[in-house]
Amino acid sequence: MSPPKSHPGRNRREPLPRLVRFLMAYAAFGALVGCAVAGALLLLPNLPIGELMANTSTPVAAVYLYFGSFAATFASLAMGTAIMLLPKGDEPPPSATARLVTVPVRVRRGR
Repeated sequence: MSPPKSHPGRNRREPLPRLVRFLMAYAAFGALVGCAVAGALLLLPNLPIGELMANTSTPVAAVYLYFGSFAATFASLAMGTAIMLLPKGDEPPPSATARLVTVPVRVRRGR
């Protein structure tokens, strides 16, 4: 019996593709922003979110779900925004094609 062949995918020593690294960076940024927003909402005096978490029977699970949901939502938002702002491959960036052109215009004199 022959030994099993290695997986035909990525080798462990190869770096991740650029697009994957790009998305991971934006996901991490979005998760950090989401956790910051969740923490800021905990500090607002008019919202009793922290009080509700402290008085529940499982406060660790409540905090984990609260911060996790904000992190996942903001990470998805950041990745989606990053993808939508990527330039298309077949079109040059707008700055490369934009240039000022003078156009002659005929003006009639009013009566």
